[in-house]
Amino acid sequence: MVVPVDTTVTLDIAAQDVAHSWWIPKLGGKFDAISGYTNHTWFKIPAKLAGTVFTGQCAELCGRNHANMTARVRAVTPSEYERWLEQRQGRHQGRRRRGRQAAQADRTAAGALALFMAAITPEDSLPVPQILARSVEPERTGWTSWVTTTDHKRIGVMYLVLTFVFLSGRDRGAAHALQLSQADNTLLDPKTYNELFTMHGTTMIFLFVVPIMAGFGNYFVPLMIGARDMAYPKLNALSFWLLVAGGLVFYGSVFFNPPECGWTCYPPLASKAYLPNGGVDAWIFLIHLTGLSSLVARSTSTRRSPTCARQAWAGGACPCSCGRS
Repeated sequence: MVVPVDTTVTLDIAAQDVAHSWWIPKLGGKFDAISGYTNHTWFKIPAKLAGTVFTGQCAELCGRNHANMTARVRAVTPSEYERWLEQRQGRHQGRRRRGRQAAQADRTAAGALALFMAAITPEDSLPVPQILARSVEPERTGWTSWVTTTDHKRIGVMYLVLTFVFLSGRDRGAAHALQLSQADNTLLDPKTYNELFTMHGTTMIFLFVVPIMAGFGNYFVPLMIGARDMAYPKLNALSFWLLVAGGLVFYGSVFFNPPECGWTCYPPLASKAYLPNGGVDAWIFLIHLTGLSSLVARSTSTRRSPTCARQAWAGGACPCSCGRS
């Protein structure tokens, strides 16, 4: 395949026989070719890579000739692509013209078929590749590009920044540690101590330890396995904003009635008899929102076998047939 640089190239991928799965690591993720179904993908090669040849192969065990199912993409400048396209079209038309002349020379059906197949090789009978752009949206800039992003790297960065903002919960941990530094200390009254202990423990578990793993996973896992992004980028962004909502609801209770039942909020300490002010409601909302965030994040994860990860790090092709979930 020959494609121009600095141009969005869209591909419609299908198979005519068994299932295949094409993977050119430097141009994006692995995409399946299924008989009777068309998958869509795209890539864009930067202008500085003009003249580069990208290679890949079928990553699906499709038969005994699987090792010979290779892919090759050559990047050229737009002007070189136009010249190549003109030559291709001229050669294609010349082949067809000679095929018609050969068919007219022999009136028998068998002779005409033989001459036609000899004049038109399978490679030349393929349609000329066309560049399609279904929609081109201007790239967002400024803070709105971060708020509306579905890019896994940016979402990973936002996860990490947010969790380290919540890490300030260790200051509350220092306050109740000072309270316990000596007997009969009056630094904090019992109610304030319980509130700080609850805020600190809940923050460290639900707003730091768990989401920081999601941040590292968002950033690194697609890069490790050669995927273009998470399986469902918009759901992936939703999982982050659910985490933000949970943190805002939880810390909003500071201005009303903070929970004071510990970070586990076990009954009966979390019951109305012990907390009549309803402060535990903010903790319950936090658990619901962060739990939903984790479930949504899990549904968007990109999964491949460890063998694929090792091959991707080495720059090789994935030898097994694994997909995204």
